[in-house]
Amino acid sequence: MKPRRRLVASVSSVVTVLLVALAWLAFAPPQLGGQTSYVIVNGNSMEPGMHRGDLAIVRQPSSYEPGDVVTYRHPQIGPVIHRIIDRDGARYVFQGDNNDFIDSYHPTQQELIGRLWIHVPSVGSWLARFHSPVYMAALLCLAFMGFGGVSAIKGKP
Repeated sequence: MKPRRRLVASVSSVVTVLLVALAWLAFAPPQLGGQTSYVIVNGNSMEPGMHRGDLAIVRQPSSYEPGDVVTYRHPQIGPVIHRIIDRDGARYVFQGDNNDFIDSYHPTQQELIGRLWIHVPSVGSWLARFHSPVYMAALLCLAFMGFGGVSAIKGKP
């Protein structure tokens, strides 16, 4: 390999590693040591801004304020994404944008999953399919075939 090609390959490798590291820092979930959680909107309480099947990407800030759209963990129904409208001592008061009532459950900061960082319309419905074993098996099959195709193209077994 010529020296110029080696330099370009080295720089390309370093840039790729840096981009992967930055993506990891930005998008890794807490289960893998990151700070980003993913919530699929399930209902119409946040319309018109968010709809059933939208993907909400949330991160934990140092503090939460009224007006923030936040996901919290409700003890009976699981993750809820609503807007903070007030504080009641150490507890937060929430309401869905499309609701005419205040949430009856007032979580503490430890029950808050994160503040809305990125909203991606309709993507959650597509991602929810991968909870099915059939879709997950198909994805894994495609991944293995892809790795085999890369090896075949490079001429390696």
